[in-house]
Amino acid sequence: AGWRRGAVGGLARVDSLMIFWASAPIDEDIQKYVMQCYGVCNAVSPEDLVGNYTGHMVLHKRLVLPILMDVLRYPKKVLDFGCGVGRLSGLLDGMGHRVIGVDVSQVAMTRAALLVPSATFVYVGGDGMLPFPPESFDAVVSMITFQHIQFAQVRDRYFEEFHRVLRPHGILLGQFNADDSGEHIRWGERGDPENYEAPDVVCNEGELDAYLTDKGFAVLRMWRTECVTIEIAWAAQRRGKADAWLWAHAVKASP
Repeated sequence: AGWRRGAVGGLARVDSLMIFWASAPIDEDIQKYVMQCYGVCNAVSPEDLVGNYTGHMVLHKRLVLPILMDVLRYPKKVLDFGCGVGRLSGLLDGMGHRVIGVDVSQVAMTRAALLVPSATFVYVGGDGMLPFPPESFDAVVSMITFQHIQFAQVRDRYFEEFHRVLRPHGILLGQFNADDSGEHIRWGERGDPENYEAPDVVCNEGELDAYLTDKGFAVLRMWRTECVTIEIAWAAQRRGKADAWLWAHAVKASP
């Protein structure tokens, strides 16, 4: 089943996945971004997905699981944003949370549905819209995702959607790619901005705090951890400044 868009938004079940098509109008630039995203993210081989899952799970269990256990101490309804092949979804499910994962790759989520059969996976079009009613979730969790949301309008819309679908004082736990190459990088984009092959959107603590506050969140804490998933030869590293993962734990602020 392919990506579909209609005049009226909705959901359709395809095997174990849910396909979402948005009703909100999108401009030509976002349409182009969506189709690039759709084309690239669904051109992943099953072999790559298996290796990707296996290689990252060692890191997830060592580094990410303690973070999840600290931030999400009681069973919750959790949105795993950018769930991919189900790494976070599996950890969250094992902790007793009710998990709904969303992603732009139907290929990846097909594997996620096999690996985490008790979770629900919903395929979204990548235009920044989420197919859930207001105040549907206790928490939104995401990692290895935000750096790949290259188009600023889509990124902004997703964070507005996070605020909408979270319940009052709901938790936002996200991993971002940190960079110290400048004081005002403004969510700077590295890589080729004209091609969704390997975008890498980076930020620092001050800018991320201001951004989340503007989107209606109260930041409780930020911290950095190692970034060891893949070798990246970006200019910042060539200058001797290693990338890091920047974590943010925030809550939905009162209106």
